[in-house]
Amino acid sequence: VRLLRCMAEAEGAAAARGLQMQHPSGEEFLMILVHYSWMMCMVILLLALISFCAHRRHRHPFRRKSADGSEQAVHASPGLLAHGGYPFVVRGSVASIFFMLGVLPLFLVCCSVLLGLLVAAFEDWPAAIGVEYLLSNVLGMTQPLTDIVPSNDAGIHFAIIINMYAVILVTTAMGLVANMSLMTALASKVPGSTCGFLAFLFIITPVTMFVLTWIIGAVMAGIEGW
Repeated sequence: VRLLRCMAEAEGAAAARGLQMQHPSGEEFLMILVHYSWMMCMVILLLALISFCAHRRHRHPFRRKSADGSEQAVHASPGLLAHGGYPFVVRGSVASIFFMLGVLPLFLVCCSVLLGLLVAAFEDWPAAIGVEYLLSNVLGMTQPLTDIVPSNDAGIHFAIIINMYAVILVTTAMGLVANMSLMTALASKVPGSTCGFLAFLFIITPVTMFVLTWIIGAVMAGIEGW
């Protein structure tokens, strides 16, 4: 009995050392996420303050020249991501870019950290392992950040529930992008004819995806030295 107990304790200690060895910079990884989160929160608060001040300055209607040269009254509306009094091109582009590059990643990081810490506490993992495990599942990474997975039945079922809620929250936030002004305007530009729709579906959309993928891949290659 003593021998079996000593073997179990040795296996537990080895497993704990293995977790630490597989992720020696776990605290640095968590601190990067924390710093990113508070900096993005400060940017959002600053943008909200600028939008509030701009709304107070344009509480009354002001006149602006339209495309045909005539003047029209504009009622400025407040907006967190872009003020309603800005031109549509500026308003739609700034709002969409900031939401996709700032708000959405911040929401993803917060969900992954909070829910990942629950998984780590339930499985008795280091905090960074739980966050990396959840981030890998939510993002659907082919090369996960960690190879550690729940080992017992209770942990597997708990991880399934947590991953389900994480995916629901993140996909809901992603769906908000489709309701932004720039996206709805682009959707209204889709041709109504069959040929135009097929061209948009099989030519414009793939080319756009290829260009974006090339740009993002080039940035990753530059960072990684590939």
